[in-house]
Amino acid sequence: MKITLLMLVSLLLLASCDPVPEECSKTQSQNESDTQVADIKPAGCTPVEEIPDEVVTTPPVEEGPVDAELPSGVAAFGANVSYTNFTSADIDKVQQALIFIQRIIRTSEFRDRVLKHTFEGKLQFANNNGLSNAQIYQALVDGSEELKPGANYKMDLELELYTNNFTSTVGYTYPNTLRIWMNRKFFNRYSSEEVARNVFHEWTHKLGFGHDSSATARRPYSVPYALGSIIQEMAFNLQ
Repeated sequence: MKITLLMLVSLLLLASCDPVPEECSKTQSQNESDTQVADIKPAGCTPVEEIPDEVVTTPPVEEGPVDAELPSGVAAFGANVSYTNFTSADIDKVQQALIFIQRIIRTSEFRDRVLKHTFEGKLQFANNNGLSNAQIYQALVDGSEELKPGANYKMDLELELYTNNFTSTVGYTYPNTLRIWMNRKFFNRYSSEEVARNVFHEWTHKLGFGHDSSATARRPYSVPYALGSIIQEMAFNLQ
């Protein structure tokens, strides 16, 4: 009888220690960086060491310079961010990335690079939603997300870290949510400058800009890819 009870307890303990099922990490994303075709997570697949949401508001860079003749909203540009599954060190990395973005937005160099961006020999972006470069620049400054319309000069972000080591997807989002999922496989080895690129890329999706789902010749000229690259390059130059 005692042996039977011991065996039963052992089985219960083993059942309670089962790892997250393999299918919880499977992905249906198409390619390496932040497509809107998202991972599909089966119900009940909760990270083993989930950290509760922590809302952090990032103000504009204190006493930071603003280049002359930029829109008034530039000086107030910042971010409202909630974090899920982030450690304090992870948050520090994102915070530094957001500081890079804030400083870059405050420069006439960034404005000029947006206004002078060319695609197919014209001043335009691919997948531009019919907007001119000037209108795209103003949309960035306004920070008016499709799901949170109105110019508040803020990046409204819901960031969540997940882990999938069997995909080349850096991050993804859905059109019907502000949430952006970031793959720890890449996040852990990224510098803050690279995180700035990824976050800005994904955020432009929240403004309504898309890109080709496959690696076409035009995709690097889309708003998310082109601006993400500009942000990363200028962030490295800030150092």
